[in-house]
Amino acid sequence: MCGVIGFNWDDKTLLKKLSNIIEHRGPDDVALYTDRHYSLGMRRLAILDLKKGLYPIYNESETILTVFNGELYNYKKIRAELIKLGHKFKTDCDAEIIPHAYEEYGPLFVNKINGMFAICLYDLVKKKLFLFRDRLGIKPLYYYFEGKRFAFCSEIKALLVIPKFQKEINESALNNYFTFRYVPGEDSIFSKIKKVLPGHYLEFDGKIKIKKYWDLHFSKNNNSLEKNAIYVKNLLEHSVKRRLMSDVPLGAYLSGGLDSSAIVALMSKHSNNVNTFNVSFSDSEFDESKYAQIVADEFNTNHEVIDVDVNAIDTLPKVAYHLDEPLADAATIPTYLMSQQTKKKVTVVLSGEGSDELFAGYERYRHMNAAFKFKQIPKFIRNIPSKIKSDNIVFNRGKEVLSKLDKPKDAFLSYFTFFNDKDKKLLYSKNINKKNYDLNEYFGKSIFNSMLKLDVKERLPGNMLLKNDKMTMAASLEARVPFLDHELVEFSSKIPFNQKITLFKDKLVYRESIKKIVPKIIYKRKKTGFTVPTSAWVKEGLKDHLFDLVEQNKEPYLNKNYIKKISDKVHKHFYYKRQFWSILMYEQWYNEFMVKR
Repeated sequence: MCGVIGFNWDDKTLLKKLSNIIEHRGPDDVALYTDRHYSLGMRRLAILDLKKGLYPIYNESETILTVFNGELYNYKKIRAELIKLGHKFKTDCDAEIIPHAYEEYGPLFVNKINGMFAICLYDLVKKKLFLFRDRLGIKPLYYYFEGKRFAFCSEIKALLVIPKFQKEINESALNNYFTFRYVPGEDSIFSKIKKVLPGHYLEFDGKIKIKKYWDLHFSKNNNSLEKNAIYVKNLLEHSVKRRLMSDVPLGAYLSGGLDSSAIVALMSKHSNNVNTFNVSFSDSEFDESKYAQIVADEFNTNHEVIDVDVNAIDTLPKVAYHLDEPLADAATIPTYLMSQQTKKKVTVVLSGEGSDELFAGYERYRHMNAAFKFKQIPKFIRNIPSKIKSDNIVFNRGKEVLSKLDKPKDAFLSYFTFFNDKDKKLLYSKNINKKNYDLNEYFGKSIFNSMLKLDVKERLPGNMLLKNDKMTMAASLEARVPFLDHELVEFSSKIPFNQKITLFKDKLVYRESIKKIVPKIIYKRKKTGFTVPTSAWVKEGLKDHLFDLVEQNKEPYLNKNYIKKISDKVHKHFYYKRQFWSILMYEQWYNEFMVKR
């Protein structure tokens, strides 16, 4: 169940057209519904109850209808509750509980379900439509509302073909893209298309009402690190076990790092003949396939290595098309290629997104921790770096961070972004709406919990999960993310920060939780992250490709001379490489959606 579409008028021809655009999300089946009020559709990737899981799905009286994208891992428990209350079911498909649960509990039935989902529910009696998005934003859901016309879809590209839709770039979203390297919040890159936010649902009856049903709250429990580690291990194991639910072959992405190795270890405990997939780069500096092989051998998996070479950059147009929006993450390319190969063996894959956001695995947590320790030093000593003049970009950025420690939000942005205000003045060729995305709701007393909450609620759905969903769905492959079971996420927010990192170590409690289940060599490995050989790709013609795009696009926002300067510096520092990739992915996106289509 992998793609939903709909709008508030009767047009079956248009509904079929939109459905065909997202066919890659669900090639196994399609279901369409129309009446005078709504046209609704669904693409199906058959995973559970392969013969009977037909859509749309109703309650017994056919007064409530649903189309659905995702998986509900606790549906059997809810189904049993509903049967006791007198509800009758025609299939063993997870989606069938939705109209019955709504009938019994109202829209807050969503609090009962554990899973990843984008749900459309139509109450035919009240003539009211509901859109629900899962708590963490694992599944995407977009909508368009102009005048009296309302439409929604799992992917932006389908909404663009609605008659009279005008493609206008949201300048504020564009500016925020160059700040964050993705488009944050409810905005999309298009002015008239928005996202249903994670943990929210939308009601439509001619007017839109948006309601939050879930949030993440940080506090401290009194458990020892060892006790918290036991809870984490048990919750993760339970989450992995839930995500093995499937009537089709499944596997796991295995990088050889702590997170994917732990998932494979737990899968192997509860499943035989686990399939694992790893990407190998011809550039040995970035190739971790030997570590993945160690884990595969340890747990006797059916392991496949997928080679990615410099020709991988030829996939950029397809990657940009499937992303729908600019996203400056070079890992989209190997993820896309790995998904295409993985689909030849399995239909469902487990992946390790979310662990770093839950347990403070990124360097920036330790760096910001060190910066705020620096704040405790006497002011006359703290001021010394500000008096030193340097051309070193990292030193100057560090000075900028240290100068803003009294305003944690500003200090974080100075650390995180690769385009500060000075850079943007040079980047933009015209005045644009530079309204910055408001981060105030995330920044409270604890800078560290603020960063974690921001990562979980913004960076995960806006970057990591968007990449994961769009690149796997491009191959008709479903990705499941065990670390983002909401029960594990909620527990992680109660773990004291000093059990997550120190100045020199990261993910303390998580490392403790999995040290007995992964090979010792993997446990002791230094964290590297999923890095890709962008420098080699640039040498193989990406600079020329970018200049060709700039000439073709003739887009109105970016300064060509500044783009050339960044391109000339791209090998000098990773900072310029990140700037280059941000510009490249924007220009590639612009070419796909504003020039070709």
